[in-house]
Amino acid sequence: MSCLHQGKYQRWWAVSVVAATEGEVLIARDKDSSGLKLIMCAKTTEVRGMCSSEEQNINKIHSLQAENYDQRKTMYNSDVLNTIKRSPSFIKTGKGSAKVTFEEQDNFRKWIRENIRKKECVYFAESQDGETGQKIEKPPCQCGYAKEYHTKEAINLGHLQGEKWNSTKHLRQVPTDAFGDITFEGQGQKIGKYVRASNNTAPMTLYHLMTKYWGLNPPHLLISVTGGAKNFHLKPSLRFMFRRGLIKVAQSTGAWIVTGGSFTGVMKHVGEAVRHCKMTSRSKKRQIVAIGIASWGIVHNRESLVGGEGMYPVDYYMDEANQGRLSCLDHNHTHFILVDDGTHGQYGVEISLRTQLEKYISKQRMGTEDGGIEIPIVCVVLEGGPGTLNVSNK
Repeated sequence: MSCLHQGKYQRWWAVSVVAATEGEVLIARDKDSSGLKLIMCAKTTEVRGMCSSEEQNINKIHSLQAENYDQRKTMYNSDVLNTIKRSPSFIKTGKGSAKVTFEEQDNFRKWIRENIRKKECVYFAESQDGETGQKIEKPPCQCGYAKEYHTKEAINLGHLQGEKWNSTKHLRQVPTDAFGDITFEGQGQKIGKYVRASNNTAPMTLYHLMTKYWGLNPPHLLISVTGGAKNFHLKPSLRFMFRRGLIKVAQSTGAWIVTGGSFTGVMKHVGEAVRHCKMTSRSKKRQIVAIGIASWGIVHNRESLVGGEGMYPVDYYMDEANQGRLSCLDHNHTHFILVDDGTHGQYGVEISLRTQLEKYISKQRMGTEDGGIEIPIVCVVLEGGPGTLNVSNK
């Protein structure tokens, strides 16, 4: 056992006797406090001094790639463990090596690129005001996206041909660029999973993503929640009954809860029920799975979800004050499927794929394929109008 000196503050940490070679990661406990300290060494560090056996509290983690770090970096307490556990891009503890983990990540990203698509417009056709028929200042494309969201080829093609925009002809599918882990700025260490997927994605593919790569256990019950999309007031007694009933059923059956995933209306009430359960429940064994299926084109601040490539958690900011006609994602949901049909600002894009996915899940069998029973599905409706009736009927 040895100690590592921290310079002028004259504080010492118990560290492993192993040489702190380049790229080695050590967790040490300050002898004057209970805090853990993660030390990443970018160069050989001298290990010196002696400590008593009572101060020994050592954990060693597998090596990270040293070339990713230019200097010594430090993280404290729960941040250390949360950072390691929260993302598939971080190393795993246990017998598996970092090399195996990186290979798993590469396989995951390869599978995503081969199986999950997004949609993009390849033909820029300026929109016109629907009432006056006159062009508006800086008109977007008829897909809804502004000019800067199109490639030069799409813009040039629109100028040259001048034909009417057609969603079937002028939208193409390309590998998705938004998937991985998501954290919500200012909402603690909650980690979720998300993916941007074309509305033409096969339900079987999404189910495979959720059960294999997201690590969800197949549900014993599917609870599909729909209702009012705008914020509404619930009496305290009704809100309590809704939370208690929904969470009790979900916990006792290992159910998946499926909603629209936005931070508004019935979806917000479901999220609050999940949060209330996490705060009051003593059991950590059974996580409540709340899956939000929303339209990619209505998600506010969705630009922050692009480019992570599953290598690190993206940081999503819920900016309700500036969301306008768009909607923020609900931070209490655990998983998000963001359905992309190539348009911007169009609500209801996700309904068809959500219906297909729920139907596919309900056809899966619990137990053996021959002797098991199909997964039951329950529809819960809270508030809403004629549109809600149409959706629930589907």
